[in-house]
Amino acid sequence: MLPRTRLLARPLLSSHWTPSPSTAPQFVRPSPIAPSSSSSSLLLVRHASSSSSSNKKSPQKSTILRDEDIPHPLITLVDPSTSSLLPPASLQDILVQLDRTRFSIVLVDAKAEVPVCRIVDKKAEFERSKAKKSSAKASASADADAPQLKAKAPSGPPKEVHLTWGVTPHDLGHKLSKARDFLAKGSRVVVVLKDKKGVEKVGKGQQQSVVGNVVEALQGSGKLVREQGKGGEWRVEFAPSEQ
Repeated sequence: MLPRTRLLARPLLSSHWTPSPSTAPQFVRPSPIAPSSSSSSLLLVRHASSSSSSNKKSPQKSTILRDEDIPHPLITLVDPSTSSLLPPASLQDILVQLDRTRFSIVLVDAKAEVPVCRIVDKKAEFERSKAKKSSAKASASADADAPQLKAKAPSGPPKEVHLTWGVTPHDLGHKLSKARDFLAKGSRVVVVLKDKKGVEKVGKGQQQSVVGNVVEALQGSGKLVREQGKGGEWRVEFAPSEQ
């Protein structure tokens, strides 16, 4: 059985999407049944309630298309580890092998030649949504709460951590480790993501994948305050958990 911490594999160019042994992901669950071949050991055991759980509607209305609601039989996934685009694969094959109790497929760029999608962690997505609601509520009552917020805020401006959209997994891990250290010391952190000069700009799907990876990585070290993006630059702000 392959470790759950390995990353998402590239889909094969055939009609069936099969993770490769070197990059089997946490997104799929190896079958507990003895495999008949090396590739079949990576196939998922369907969850008994997968169809019912996949049809559950989010409590808040959204125009985001996900899973079976995506009207494209062939899609391109964003690799969660590198934020690069994987080869096109069948949406149905991916959904069959995805751990639907934890993850979902979301359409992020329908205008691409092959529509771009990314895998999202349902729990992390819920936490992000909850944080945004809390931020909006806090902003609405900012005048009344200003004295209290000022007393709780750490001295000095937030610490900034700068990343480019093409950041390597190694550099991303190093920078986010620094961000976690700042949060542990009581400082707010703003992760700034932007295009690198002289390098081709990345698409919207890749941007959202990198932002999602940053948020998920820092979720356990602090709480999301705001997430803003315009053009090629995004700013993701976190506050220490105790604030």
